Amino acid sequence: MNQPEITWSLMHPTPLDVDYFNKVIKASTKYHVDSFEICGECHTTYGGIDGLIFFKDYPAVRQHVDSTIIKSNQEKLNSIIRAAHNIGRPVYLWHREIMLPEAMPEFAPELFDENLELDLFGNAFRIFLKNKLTEFFESIPNLDGLVLTLTEADFSVIHHSDSDRYPPVKVVEYIVRIFAEFLNIHNKQFILRSFGSIDRDYEDILAGAELAAKDFHFEIETKITAFDFNPFFPVNPYLKHVPGTTLSAECDSLGEFMGAGQLPAANVDNIVTYVKAGYERKIERFAIRVDRVGNSIINSAYEINLFAYDQAIKNPKVNPEEIYSIWAEQHCPDCERELINILKFGFEYVTKMLYIDGQLIFHTNPVSPMIKWLKAGGIPAVFQENVSLENHRHIWSIFDEKQSPTHEKILREKDQAIELALAVLKKLDFTKNKMNPDFYKKLRQLWENALKVGVAIRALCECLCAYVTDMRQRKPNFPELTHAIKNAQMSIQPIIDRKQKIKAHENSESVSDAIEHDIFKVTSIEVNTVYLIQILHLIETLGDEYIAEFKESAHWTKRKDIVDYIVCGGIADDYRVSRYMHASHGFLKNSRVYRQVGNRMFPNGYIECALKTRSTGKYKLIVSGDPNASEGFSILINDHSINAEYSADGFWEQAMDLPSDAQRVTVRISKRGKTFPQIYSIAIVKI
Repeated sequence: MNQPEITWSLMHPTPLDVDYFNKVIKASTKYHVDSFEICGECHTTYGGIDGLIFFKDYPAVRQHVDSTIIKSNQEKLNSIIRAAHNIGRPVYLWHREIMLPEAMPEFAPELFDENLELDLFGNAFRIFLKNKLTEFFESIPNLDGLVLTLTEADFSVIHHSDSDRYPPVKVVEYIVRIFAEFLNIHNKQFILRSFGSIDRDYEDILAGAELAAKDFHFEIETKITAFDFNPFFPVNPYLKHVPGTTLSAECDSLGEFMGAGQLPAANVDNIVTYVKAGYERKIERFAIRVDRVGNSIINSAYEINLFAYDQAIKNPKVNPEEIYSIWAEQHCPDCERELINILKFGFEYVTKMLYIDGQLIFHTNPVSPMIKWLKAGGIPAVFQENVSLENHRHIWSIFDEKQSPTHEKILREKDQAIELALAVLKKLDFTKNKMNPDFYKKLRQLWENALKVGVAIRALCECLCAYVTDMRQRKPNFPELTHAIKNAQMSIQPIIDRKQKIKAHENSESVSDAIEHDIFKVTSIEVNTVYLIQILHLIETLGDEYIAEFKESAHWTKRKDIVDYIVCGGIADDYRVSRYMHASHGFLKNSRVYRQVGNRMFPNGYIECALKTRSTGKYKLIVSGDPNASEGFSILINDHSINAEYSADGFWEQAMDLPSDAQRVTVRISKRGKTFPQIYSIAIVKI
């Protein structure tokens, strides 16, 4: 059995860093490493190809890029490539299509159609891609290959709102052919990431790749677990060979959703499972992430994850206990069993604290202080006790086959994690003199972080439980939430490093139709700025959120003819609003909560709600929204499609006759035209 190529994937997603890369090269001598992938600032306009060219063929665009940054990026990447080539290792660079200045439609209007979405089959777009590639390799001639991602970018290429005009499978084939042809001619490696945030992404990308692979040979890189690195997920069902391509498995050693370097997160059992699955599926390469937002697994207190990949790839028959034993003997020969137990407790801690019944609390790391991102992952639905989570079937961080747990169970899970952190800190006191002092210091810091983070997350969960309880009981002054917020402030403020400046939270959030370029920007990798301050901001925002949601809800509850309603962007009604992950975010702005239907990442985004009816008869459906934010929307009512327009005061109404067996009305709203609708609420009244 041939051993697959092993790649270390670096700088996720951070600026290019030559000094760090040189440290990585030194550390790699302990392991078998064949190549390097560089992610870089893939979520900004200065990542990938776009951050390394001047757009010399597009003067209008060129005026809006910082030439100093471009020159610096070119120098850094060329230095990284030279250092890798000096030890005989190739370098592959990540690129997302397409990340460009936000006002790009103004700078290069020929690239867009009448709805301000990319004209994907237009000649201008094809020339644009080839011009970018040509200029890029003139500046970075020695790069060995590109890793292309077709999702989560400023301008979507596979989520176009007009899928009849731009079928996703054909779009993928078209773009892949352009990249594959160019890179093959120039003797460069072409790697296509199949990554997506919904099943349909994988299906479309793999189907389009198969069509292109009839004429071009390239590699497909697929995540080892679907969508993202969730320890509760099985091996990715889309990790499979496409005819005419080779296959690599994208893996994670640091634990992006297990603390990303801030918390103890040994994941050895899963890693062994992942590697065995890779061998079973005959992959040719393992691409292993070793860092996230400035934290690296190298020289950490749980570098055992990187060691586990190394051992399991060398010997796919190795079992987790053997890996634990070898690692513990190397690091703490006088307390092997104690260290193994502590490492295993780390996995138990993070899966109890960062998840609720296996469902991810924070989709961003560092934690974002914006309510938008808390809602984005669907976690508010989990705080509605004993309800079906089926509406979140397109949100990967939620298990839609489950029911939401009780508040008691949620808080008990967090208490158990805190108790575990306290117990481990006591164990560490007893083993201190048996450990290398530097290793002990690193390990203890992780568990001290675990205790602090546990206090903060437990407080947030208590606040969300109180929020839902007050809203359920229709309490305008939210007494339970007020009490919980005060308790949270008293718990979190004393454990925040007072040297860190704490900013007051704001009542509104920035709203962007594109990806937010600073989402992973980190000013410090300390636990204060990654977790504590951010979570405190979230908690202190909940009062404003409650007032806005309660006011929107009260507009309907006071009506005598009301049958059912949903506050689409709120926390309490989150479980009733179906949408794609990343596609239709909920916001608090200008003292109102709303959900924006779609964005430039997901122009084909939608929201779908089921409203209850009482009996046969005449009803009226009402949609409330911001008429100034949308030129109209498309609405599907029980399979009947209508092009809708708001009235001047922000309402759209439709009378309906329902048959006697009708128990609900299903409403699906999506974009029509250039703008993305902003929906406050949807209601049904009896006429």
